[in-house]
Amino acid sequence: MIKNYIIYKNKKIIKSKQLEQYEVVSENSSTKEFLLSFEKSMIKILSEKFKDFDYQLFGVFDENIGIKPLNIVVMLDSEEKIEYIKQQIGRITDVDMIKSKIVFDIIKKESFEKTTNNKILTEEWANSVRKYLANEFDFRGKIRLETSFYDSELQSFWLSASGKGVNDDIVWVLKEMSKAITLSKNFGFYTKDKYSFINGYFQR
Repeated sequence: MIKNYIIYKNKKIIKSKQLEQYEVVSENSSTKEFLLSFEKSMIKILSEKFKDFDYQLFGVFDENIGIKPLNIVVMLDSEEKIEYIKQQIGRITDVDMIKSKIVFDIIKKESFEKTTNNKILTEEWANSVRKYLANEFDFRGKIRLETSFYDSELQSFWLSASGKGVNDDIVWVLKEMSKAITLSKNFGFYTKDKYSFINGYFQR
């Protein structure tokens, strides 16, 4: 299962569209535990040199077998702090696989006026999957879709189904389709012909 979690220090910048997250279910997970531990270590290190700092942390992990990082974004409020954390990253994690997945960026303080259609597209995907399953499998249950974005680029896409009509085949296909869209970034998510895309996975 692909999961994501975001940590904000400064609640005033939550409205920024730099990081977006939709249809997120709050639950205990290895992803959340990892980021909370990362946050604790990073705060300790930053406090050694800086009196004040803002940050955001974002992580996408595949928790299917153990915990595999797909993307980790560390956002700080200055280049100096970013460089400092880069130099000290070994004190936070000594795992090369995790270090290779970390992206650093500066927090954009301004509130963005530009609108995003990612929430609309998330809703369209959920509705398209539900309608497809209703037509093809007499599905009458509920589809839940969790998506997350960094600078408008898709970071995670996870579909799940519950209720009347769910079977192992549907669960497996939604899982495989979710992984493919997540790994393809924006390519799969922005496809216009969602029916053909969905049908392609169910006809394999």
